[in-house]
Amino acid sequence: MNKFGCEPNMHPSRIIEGIPVKSLINEFGRPYLSFSEAQSVQIFILLTGLLKQDIPRYNLHGHTKTNYLDAVWQSISSEGSWAEVVSGSNTERLCQTNVPGDKIIFNGPDKSEDDLKLALKNNSLIHIDHLDELLSTY
Repeated sequence: MNKFGCEPNMHPSRIIEGIPVKSLINEFGRPYLSFSEAQSVQIFILLTGLLKQDIPRYNLHGHTKTNYLDAVWQSISSEGSWAEVVSGSNTERLCQTNVPGDKIIFNGPDKSEDDLKLALKNNSLIHIDHLDELLSTY
């Protein structure tokens, strides 16, 4: 898919992990959003394999704003993915789903003192956007 619709040679999936899409739509209605845990993990493993070939030291992480489902994070974090968050509530939620605090990168332009304390407590990485942000925090 792209912003213009389906590519001419692409066909929508009719089955997701062995379940007909029509039966999912009949049960849950439209619009229906589905994620394949197996495919997400498979793509993550493929991508890490490709990166390892050329980049000996790397961190692969996703953003919780675009990947907000706890089940997705449980799956890919168990494979080694890091998570990028922009708030303390995202950090708390991920920690509740067993994403290790030291595999969380705290980013964003509006970091509260409480959010920073939580990130430090969890041993998370903190991305400082600019020197003024660091100086104004302390």
